[in-house]
Amino acid sequence: MRLPPLDPSELDPQLEEYYHSGERGQRIVQGLGRRPETLRRWLDLYYSVVRDEGALSLQHKELIRNQLARLFQCQMCQQLVLPEAEVEPSRLAKILDPDDSFGPDERALLRFSRNLHTGPEQVGPEDFAEMRKHFSDEQITEAGFVVSFFAAAGRLNFGFGVFD
Repeated sequence: MRLPPLDPSELDPQLEEYYHSGERGQRIVQGLGRRPETLRRWLDLYYSVVRDEGALSLQHKELIRNQLARLFQCQMCQQLVLPEAEVEPSRLAKILDPDDSFGPDERALLRFSRNLHTGPEQVGPEDFAEMRKHFSDEQITEAGFVVSFFAAAGRLNFGFGVFD
């Protein structure tokens, strides 16, 4: 970590739940917990955008998460498995170059996700046209939020060395 890890005795009570959720939660709280109210809001946003069923299924969100984990080369994120998302681990090895084991909706979503993550100028009308064949505008918007959240979280966690 680029800042000294927060000592567990200094934890704000509102972060206890996250700290005790496992190694990943512990490292996030130790690395970013000096602003407990901000971190609590950030983690609440994470759960509402990424871990809760919304316009997009948990499976679609998990595909996005895994794709970005591989693009960021985050070993800890790649090892995290969300069983409730029901994504077969064998498919994840192909997530950066999806083959026919991925449905057309999943391939469109992963292309959109990668292009949006790479840079807004990479997302063109053809990406939206392909997404609209499989997803509603509400689902496309939610996909944008999921991609953007993971891109921001990756930059924050890697920039602060949370998982070093």
